[in-house]
Amino acid sequence: LSWRLAHGPWDYDYIELNGNLRGAGDNLCAHPNYATWYGFTTSSRYEALDPKTMAPACADAGAEVDFDIASCPTGPSDRYACDFHATMESIMDCRSATARYQEARTFTINGDNSRTPRYSCGPGYSEWCGIFVNYPCAPESRTWPGYRIGSWIDCTNLRKSIVFKLTVCL
Repeated sequence: LSWRLAHGPWDYDYIELNGNLRGAGDNLCAHPNYATWYGFTTSSRYEALDPKTMAPACADAGAEVDFDIASCPTGPSDRYACDFHATMESIMDCRSATARYQEARTFTINGDNSRTPRYSCGPGYSEWCGIFVNYPCAPESRTWPGYRIGSWIDCTNLRKSIVFKLTVCL
């Protein structure tokens, strides 16, 4: 799922759905995540909401990237408002300034609407406990911190019908 601003920059921000979604009413049995190692133009949030209450539909209900152009560690380009100038070499360094920037500004949205760096843990929270929701660098990197990546595991396990809400430009 991708978006961009009407008057540029020209590349798209996106969420990896990790499954086929043909449109409203279609089943999406997947675990979405961000992959922002290339750069960004907007901050954004995605949420799985209960259609009856519009409250979080599950324990691992969403994710947010709280990016701010003013704090961009690199600078703008015609591609992104904050272009990390990703190369095969740069995305392999999970300790780089751009990887740390992304990790510090990526949050999970838990079932109680709290935002945490990784999904909350507690009784009954086994599969999604501690999962991160963004790829700030390549997972095959020697410096990958070992996080599992994804969201909506609880929603999928419970076979929940959801309202998929995407908010951009927070």
